[in-house]
This record gives sequence, structure tokens and C-alpha cells, in this order.
Amino acid sequence: MENIVENKRSLLSLPPLVSQKHTPGLILSHGVQGEKQTFFSISQDQYYTRMIPEMENKIILGSSSSSGWLILMDDDADSSNYFLLNLESLEKIQLPFDMDYPDHILMTATPPSGHIVFIQNKDNEKCTLQFYCPDDNQFCTQTLDFCLGSAAASNGKIFCLKNDWSIVIIEIVGSNLQLSNLVVQQIPPMFLSIRGRIIRSLIEHLGEMLLVLGQGLSIFELPWHYDFTVFKLDSSAMAWVEVVDMGEYAIFIDNKSGGICAPCPPTDDEFGICRSNSVYHIPTLDEDEDHDYMYVFDLKEGCTAPYLPCPTLSRQYQSSRWVMLPSIKQLEDLKV
Repeated sequence: MENIVENKRSLLSLPPLVSQKHTPGLILSHGVQGEKQTFFSISQDQYYTRMIPEMENKIILGSSSSSGWLILMDDDADSSNYFLLNLESLEKIQLPFDMDYPDHILMTATPPSGHIVFIQNKDNEKCTLQFYCPDDNQFCTQTLDFCLGSAAASNGKIFCLKNDWSIVIIEIVGSNLQLSNLVVQQIPPMFLSIRGRIIRSLIEHLGEMLLVLGQGLSIFELPWHYDFTVFKLDSSAMAWVEVVDMGEYAIFIDNKSGGICAPCPPTDDEFGICRSNSVYHIPTLDEDEDHDYMYVFDLKEGCTAPYLPCPTLSRQYQSSRWVMLPSIKQLEDLKV
């Protein structure tokens, strides 16, 4: 474990000082050598470009929506250097993983006490899990005989979505994995398209498990359009139940189908720009190379609108993740 910040830092080398109202921001890593990071604040409807040395030439693989930790790797095909970076303190924790481009990355609890989990599907038949806890410095690898479509952590456990819509709950006990299978009714056929692209994202929300299903179509040269449906796992009926009203919450999906659920301020608040009961998402580079927007899908109205003009989105960027940005109070001791 290493605390990088020993001397005062310039503002350009720090995350932006934003007065967030508990709404997330989007981080994009870009530049010739990945030396730039652009932070989009939903609450302020603004973006900030920074050059944080710890993030230079790094790909953002994962994040913790509540604790400010990022999982980074070198943007180098010959390197498997992974580490944790805390956006609030700029503390670094080196990670021992040797997996190339994992499909799913999770944190079971706030580092250093929780496990960092890397998951990689292989040959559509099995998946490999690597897990590490910085507190006890224990690193383990295990292989399971099924593939995962999505995964999310909740209350220290890992919820995994299989191709048949059933759920496997994985609990890490020492160097072993304990698995519990939940037989869940399949998503009703009316929600499943036979064409186009599918986004399946498991997201933890207030102790419950959500499934965000996005179905994408593209006509001629127009951008990809996604219709989203949100389901909640009803543990008593063992079924996915559609959620029509998210209340004051919104869902935020990145270009790797990872996501978080976070509250949006009331519309009469001075920071009430964030649209509740909506799904925010950004296109992958192959879907929307010539457009500079992210998109917001209104769950009640069933319609999509472009949102937040972002010049960086139309450039070649290495990675993107939604995180809870540090507040002014959290960073005031680090700046010049």
C-alpha cells in the first residue's frame, strides 16, 4: 500500500473540485499516451480535463461507486500491471493479477478489507476467477464450469447472471468459493429481441439486485438506439419483475456495460440537472464514432434523448467509467 500524496499538488493533477449532490461523474481516459482524463459532472452539466500522473497511460477497468476506488491497468499489451487508485487520497495499492483483459471486475467491499475479483470467460464453456484481498495479501485462482453474462457485488457476495437468466451467488471463504444456485424464471419473451445488440448489466441497488436490459438497433448510418428495461430480482417468487419507477434514482451504464445506480437531486434543487428514473449510457466507439453525445433513456416515457455535449466522446478514448467524484472538502488538503 502506498500513499502517493506527500506534497501539495496542482489543480491540473487532481480530480476536479465539484460540489456533487451524490450524483456520479463519468471519467474518460484519452490522449496520445492516455495522459489526459476528462471528468463529466452530471450535477453541474460540465466537464473538466486533467492530467493525473497516476492515471497516465492507464486503462480504467473498474470502480467502486461509493468509495472512490478505481482499478487501473497499464495500456501496454506486454504488461499485466494492475493497481487500485483512490480518487480522494490518491493512495495506490498494487495488485498481483496476471489475467489479460478480464470480462468482469468487482470489489466485494471497500479496499483494503474486501476482495478484488477478476472474471474471464473462456470458450463459452467456463470462466476463471482470480481474487485478492489486500488486507491478508492472499491471491487465489479457481475455474468454474459455466460462463457469466454479468456480475455484481452485494453485501460481500458476488451475484452472477448465467445465460439462462439464473443467478449464481459466490461467496469467498478463505481460498475457496462457495456457490449457491438460484433458479429464476426467464425474462418474458416480449422483452427479448431476436436481432440487434443486447446489454445485460447486473447492478446492486439498496441491497437488491437489478438487471438492466438494453436492446440496440441501428438503421443505415444512424447511431445505435437502445431501449432499456429494468428488472428487480424478486427473491420470494424467484422471478425478474419489471421496474417502471426508479423514484429519484437513475442508472448509469458505461461503454463496457458496467453500471451503477445513484440518486438524482430533486428537480427544484439548484443542482437538479440529473434526470431521475432514467438510464444514462454512452456508445462504444464502433457504435458512434462520429457523434459527441451520451444518451439518456426515460423509463416512463420510453424515449431516448442526446445529453451533455462531450467533445471527448468523439475522440479515441481508452476507457470510461462512472464514479462518485470527490467533493471539494475531500480534496482541499491535496491542492496547492
